[in-house]
Amino acid sequence: MKAHEVRNYLISEGFSDPVVCCSGSGFHLLYKIADWANNEENKILIERFLKALSLLFSDESVKVDEVVWNAARIDKLYGTVARTGANTKERPHRLSKIVLIPNEFKPTPKEYFQKIADILPKEEKKSYESVRLYENFNIDEFIKKHNIEVDKDVMNGSIRKIVLKECPFNPEHKAPDSALFIMPSGAIGFRCLHASCSQYSFKDFRLKFEPNAYDKKDYNEFQFKQRYYGNIPKPFEPVKEDSEKGKKWLTIKDIKRQDESELIAIPTGFLQLDKAIKGLLLGECTVLSGINASGKSSWLDIVMLNAIQRGFKVACWSGELQDKNLKRWLMQAAAGKSYLIKNTQYENSYDIDNKVYGRIEDWLQGKFFLYNNNYGSRFEQLLSDLNDIIDQEKTQLIIVDNCMAVDLDGKAGDKNDKQKQFILSLVNLAKVKNVHIIVVCHPRKEANNSLLRKESISGSGDLTNAVQNCFIIH
Repeated sequence: MKAHEVRNYLISEGFSDPVVCCSGSGFHLLYKIADWANNEENKILIERFLKALSLLFSDESVKVDEVVWNAARIDKLYGTVARTGANTKERPHRLSKIVLIPNEFKPTPKEYFQKIADILPKEEKKSYESVRLYENFNIDEFIKKHNIEVDKDVMNGSIRKIVLKECPFNPEHKAPDSALFIMPSGAIGFRCLHASCSQYSFKDFRLKFEPNAYDKKDYNEFQFKQRYYGNIPKPFEPVKEDSEKGKKWLTIKDIKRQDESELIAIPTGFLQLDKAIKGLLLGECTVLSGINASGKSSWLDIVMLNAIQRGFKVACWSGELQDKNLKRWLMQAAAGKSYLIKNTQYENSYDIDNKVYGRIEDWLQGKFFLYNNNYGSRFEQLLSDLNDIIDQEKTQLIIVDNCMAVDLDGKAGDKNDKQKQFILSLVNLAKVKNVHIIVVCHPRKEANNSLLRKESISGSGDLTNAVQNCFIIH
């Protein structure tokens, strides 16, 4: 979602967490500001801020609205219905609403807005410096001369935007993350969306390819930036063979025989499945998929309870379910039909006998651990906390539900690159910690009316190729 990308980018640039709203036709990010005078200076600042965001994030499908800079503009009253156009099946009228309120709604200082606004190259009076930068300089000839690959070249109003296939300072930052901006005056700017490259300007971009374009002092500053921010690739040095790691090349007799009786597997409790795969082997990773309402959550509840029944501890991260709902469903599955009390007011609504409820809580205490979503969904944080729960509580079955709810913006590259790094990190964690990890992945929407296959799973092919098992529930 474009609003999610913009929000994460601004947070990485120091902005406070916004209130996220749905207007019925798009998304609003509401930022708190304090002690700003309603004057021309601040109006221009907000106008430039919005134009800079539009240059960075607007594309053929989604636009960042550039015209909401004036203080007299009337905002949406959330809770009302957006009735623009005809109410059709394809474009129904929608209810506007507040989607997310941060735990602490803090003002963002003015200098952060200024930092984003300064991404726009300024319309400058001709000076020695501006003449040296842009006079007799042709950006198209420069790109051609240095074989710089362009993803697309578009006009955003009167500003030309050249999206690069990859960032020159970090090739892992693929299109559309870095771009050149050419103003009507000829002024040129450069920006990469990643925080690790946010310090680089167009002057740095040019010095990357033409070290003698400016004074020696300018080039020395550019070199210092690259050293300080760690973006100069280190030369590869092959690791030499040592006794701790063992031989680099093993003969057949060097490889230890695998004793099947030593393999530890967590039974799923589904007898035919366990018979086919021995259960969930420690050190391996499984992808689980299925369309909505196919039974993924119910299947996971049963698997977790069966694991606990057999002496294995379980840790679960759920990016979609509230903790109360997950507990309710898990407790109902543990109670079984004999101890469920039908709520006659509603369909498919059940309570649990209080005595049984307390006994199940006592049984699960210290054996089941659910991640507190107040700590967010950023993958680097989640990976660190998974390591901790495995080490501290000796959990052996880990559930990650689901892949699409994990925030992968800290990873480099496009969506597929990020998902590849995500799944490889989990596969490595399972192997190193000798646990079993189940990752829930959704299928593509077009697969809803057909029999699912491995290829039906949404996202990078590495999600299923990197794991040892792929289960699809129908």
